[in-house]
Amino acid sequence: MHPLAQAALIDPTICFKHTHDRHNESGYKEYVCHAAAVHWALVALGKTGPQAEELIAALIRGVEQKAGKKPGEVTDPWQCYAPLFTTRTLFVHLPNNQLAAQCGVGDVIIVGPPTRPEHSMIVVANTNGTVWIRGFNNFLTFGNTAAITPPQNAYDSLDRDLSTRASPHLNPIYRVHANMFMATVRHTFGQEVGATF
Repeated sequence: MHPLAQAALIDPTICFKHTHDRHNESGYKEYVCHAAAVHWALVALGKTGPQAEELIAALIRGVEQKAGKKPGEVTDPWQCYAPLFTTRTLFVHLPNNQLAAQCGVGDVIIVGPPTRPEHSMIVVANTNGTVWIRGFNNFLTFGNTAAITPPQNAYDSLDRDLSTRASPHLNPIYRVHANMFMATVRHTFGQEVGATF
């Protein structure tokens, strides 16, 4: 299994000790799907959960500083996600048999345009023509279609069949190759916050 897929099998917030207090200085309060994808890539690159959490908080502080904002003034700090992490993408076509041919285990799947993705997920298996993903806050993507509704604003511990997402005709999906995503995360955190791997 690809290290990124292996990392996605663990709740990224499990290392949080005080979820709503740890990052008050940056206004960063909780994980979103994009933060989870980046967290899993950092863990796949050898960081511990708490180290990944601290690096993400540092990146958010840097985004705020570059924008000339005080901590907490950037209402959507993950607006930096697209330009930093999802610019190199490959369109994943439907139907599901084409998804299976194009998605590799560990790949990052984004819903919506690469310039402003609405959701991020990780491919954890590709078996018998079915692509299975894990994600954080899968509620809107699978909430209307899943037999067991995904949790909202939390880690979804169930593997989801990518072809069963809601409104596939309205929400195109794109793929970022696992190794490319990890290389981008390594480069970005090295450049932006001085992280070493």
